[in-house]
Amino acid sequence: MLDVPLPAANALFTLSNIVGILGAVFVVAGAIGAFWFGGIRDRYADERISANEAKTATANAQALRLTESNKQLEIELEKERIERLRLEVMVAPRHLTGTQRAALIQKLRTSGWSQAEIIWHGDGEPEAYARDFQAVFEAAHIKTDVHTLGPFIPSAWGLLVLITKNGDGARLHAMLEETGVSASLARTNDTIGEKDRPTLFVGSRDDQKTSTSPATR
Repeated sequence: MLDVPLPAANALFTLSNIVGILGAVFVVAGAIGAFWFGGIRDRYADERISANEAKTATANAQALRLTESNKQLEIELEKERIERLRLEVMVAPRHLTGTQRAALIQKLRTSGWSQAEIIWHGDGEPEAYARDFQAVFEAAHIKTDVHTLGPFIPSAWGLLVLITKNGDGARLHAMLEETGVSASLARTNDTIGEKDRPTLFVGSRDDQKTSTSPATR
């Protein structure tokens, strides 16, 4: 052992105790500090996590609302598209398709008819539809008288086949139905007169009706 004088040994012993006590104090303080400040740090971390979760939840809610809004917009756009198509069909001029033309020509050629009549009422579209039928009848080698009654019939719609005593009207109506052309059988009146040949009456489109008066009685 070192030869240390007693006073020095006492002083060093006292210093060692002091250092030991200070070390214990520092250890305790370190433990307390680690526990305390660790808790504070964890609290900040929890708050930060909570804030991030809140932001994430808000973003998810906004995304969900946006998705729902987009779906609603798609639904509205689809409704508008369907309505637009419906209106386009309503205002589109009537015409015979190529398949209908070919089928009608074939049927009319075997009908035995030599003459027919087509009457239209109204401006523009009804006449164009009447001329469409005229082309079909004439392609079947049937001489066709096409004319209008002018203002004598104030309300007339759709496509009518006038009933004839010899049954030609019913036969023509059946041909139209078989080829997918919508038409109705109708009695004639004093203005049109009794017919002895197949006769079509072309009025305005059905969607343009403004009253319930029939074209013929």
